[in-house]
Amino acid sequence: MNNLKIPRTKREKINGAYRIKASDLPAVRKYLLDKQGWRCPLCNRDLHYVKPQQRCVDHDHSKTGPSAGTIRGVLCSNCNGNEGRIRRRVLCSQGSLTSIEWLENLLCYWKSHIVNKHALIHHTYKTPNEERLIRNKKARDRRAKAKGKKK
Repeated sequence: MNNLKIPRTKREKINGAYRIKASDLPAVRKYLLDKQGWRCPLCNRDLHYVKPQQRCVDHDHSKTGPSAGTIRGVLCSNCNGNEGRIRRRVLCSQGSLTSIEWLENLLCYWKSHIVNKHALIHHTYKTPNEERLIRNKKARDRRAKAKGKKK
């Protein structure tokens, strides 16, 4: 944190880390963006081209544990929102596992099914050509209905 110019005096210390003030946030955001090379760590989007209000200082929302309240980095608002939604969903699903264990299992599960092992396709799946035909039929029906109303 050598480049970060935040006065340490009058800052509350929790578990060896300093609680920042809201007024410190712009300096912390700039420091983290520089350290990250101005890239969102999740989607790799160049944060130079993201509106300033969509550059979110991400932090751990846990109330207890070693990482509770920890500032992790700067995410684009899309990834920050998705990270929070995924965390909440994982907390509902994890069972006896930790959130990290559950997510690792999910990632392994997805990786093991990149190739269709069972040679089966879900009944609701439509090929791009089938989707195109459905769109075209709906467009024809709309045009015919509009034409019928004009008479």
